[in-house]
Amino acid sequence: SVKFVQTSVDYWFRNQIDSSLKTALELGKINYNYIQDDFKQKILSISKIDLSRYSKDKIIEILKKQQKKQHLNFLLIIEKNKEIGLIDPKWKTIWNDVKQKIQWSNLKDNFWINIYSYGDMDYVIGAVYCKNRPYKFFYWRN
Repeated sequence: SVKFVQTSVDYWFRNQIDSSLKTALELGKINYNYIQDDFKQKILSISKIDLSRYSKDKIIEILKKQQKKQHLNFLLIIEKNKEIGLIDPKWKTIWNDVKQKIQWSNLKDNFWINIYSYGDMDYVIGAVYCKNRPYKFFYWRN
């Protein structure tokens, strides 16, 4: 009878844990999809700005305004492997690590988004290639 009770309790806990894990995974997927949609909307809004006619200083000014408007930690344009934008020194270390993980070659067809852990914080980071424009956007937020 002890074995019956132990088997019953094990079975009950296994089902509870399995159900909890499935729910947590589903919530994670919903959150990740929301983050992707949010990223797309922000980047599409920013990518409509024709930056090709502006000087580097004016582009940085525009990026700073968009960064604040879109509630982003930073917004960067990468054009011909040159970074245009300002990165707060506290983000520089993280950026140097993150940019090596971005799948730049896949950006021509899509965008890249990921959740990145650094220290005790998690950051949503993303990059997108803007068609008909010679630059890629990069952003993140925590």
